[in-house]
Amino acid sequence: MANNNKLDLVTSDLFNDQLTLGLLTVLENTAGVRNVTVKQSLPCDKAKIGLWEHRNACLLPDDLRSFYASCDGFKLTWSYRVEGITSDVTAAAIGGASNLPIGNITVNPLSDLVRLCDVNTDTVNVNVMRDLQLLDRLSDRNTPDFTENSKIFELDSIPDVGQVCLVYPDGRAAAASRPEEHPREEPNGASVWLLDTSYRWHFLAPNFSNYFRKALVHMGLPHWQLKFTDMGLTSIGEFFMNLVAPQLNVTNRVPAIGQLDDDEQSTTDSISLNHIDPCILKTMFKMSKSKKNANK
Repeated sequence: MANNNKLDLVTSDLFNDQLTLGLLTVLENTAGVRNVTVKQSLPCDKAKIGLWEHRNACLLPDDLRSFYASCDGFKLTWSYRVEGITSDVTAAAIGGASNLPIGNITVNPLSDLVRLCDVNTDTVNVNVMRDLQLLDRLSDRNTPDFTENSKIFELDSIPDVGQVCLVYPDGRAAAASRPEEHPREEPNGASVWLLDTSYRWHFLAPNFSNYFRKALVHMGLPHWQLKFTDMGLTSIGEFFMNLVAPQLNVTNRVPAIGQLDDDEQSTTDSISLNHIDPCILKTMFKMSKSKKNANK
């Protein structure tokens, strides 16, 4: 029995490493990264996938179907160790520890892949989205082509940012949509979009596989999806991207990181590359605390 458990553990670790394209190994070898965890989930059988498709009257894209046939959802989280946190606010927010929960890559389980709104029943939300869609078109912004046959499913929810959505446009409308705007978008498939808190749409990926690879490349850093929108990264998102993976961000690094040249380092030994101003994190902890209170 013990040998079987060890074999299952090795098999699970190998599967997770292959699924994440080696990201787990990268995280484990990244300075400051702690508590890398992957939530285990069993694969969905054909009956469960078929039931979802029957209830929602649409077929899963081939890549997403294969994903759920391998694992029923996905959740990768990791923390980052930050030195020099002495503020009572930040210490209380993280329970006195200095390992900040930073990384998060989530794909909802199949049972939680629910419709964001129903055109036939949720008329208020759909009318709002259609009005905003018209305004976006008048301002030459990209937005999905919604019809009465459109379907929107929530892949993930990002606090204070919005929802990552799997969007099924109407087949005929999608085929006649503007191919020059998203040349890699599959006309008759489901693409991935971000619906922000102001009900604005932002194109993220032409299919699920492309989106998931982007999530892995960006290590699940906070608000990484905004890098692909006209809004750009939030200050928190840019800060941690510069701190953990500066190669992913082409903008100038924030000064609080303390990245120094060799000459500067020799004259400023007291400054640590992993030492940050706790005040920068107050906003993040306040948002996290307000979310916890709302869930109570």
